[in-house]
Amino acid sequence: MNMVLVRNKGWLRALLVVAGLLLPSLPASLAAEAISAELCAVAVNDVVIDIITYTRWPHPISALQMCIAGQTAYAGSLLGLKHNHEGRVLVTRRIDLAEPAQFDGCDVVYLGKMASEQREALPDLLNGRGILAIEEDNPGCERGGIFCLRLGADRISFSVNLDSLSRSGLKVHPGVLKLGRKGRGGQ
Repeated sequence: MNMVLVRNKGWLRALLVVAGLLLPSLPASLAAEAISAELCAVAVNDVVIDIITYTRWPHPISALQMCIAGQTAYAGSLLGLKHNHEGRVLVTRRIDLAEPAQFDGCDVVYLGKMASEQREALPDLLNGRGILAIEEDNPGCERGGIFCLRLGADRISFSVNLDSLSRSGLKVHPGVLKLGRKGRGGQ
């Protein structure tokens, strides 16, 4: 498997060394699975940061709030993240989908698995509020999310819901749309 998912190769080497030290008592298949899941989480983190970097909000923001909701498989590396890009700090927190008021103050929402009625309510929660919605579990990308991640065996790509994007009031660099089609990962 050709994993070209992480920009910082030094960090990847360190992760593999630490994993090798911490996982020797596990069967090889479980150790490989743990490393693979961590690499996917790091790759998702990179894609999410890239999407955020090329998004412009309708109002100036000095500190972006990323809210994480639902049952997520790859949000572990996003929680507690403090990222600084172009003078904007990105701070993350977990919210409960059952409490719509918790969406207040969110500039970005990263959504995992959710009940169908919660997905149906997303457009009403998000439209016109300038919230960038990135979903982990919405293969058709039909309701709610603006960006819907697709994880393949050796690449991460995403779909873009142009209707949700236009209703959000956000501006996204056109190059991001090309990146979504091409994906990030192996050749």
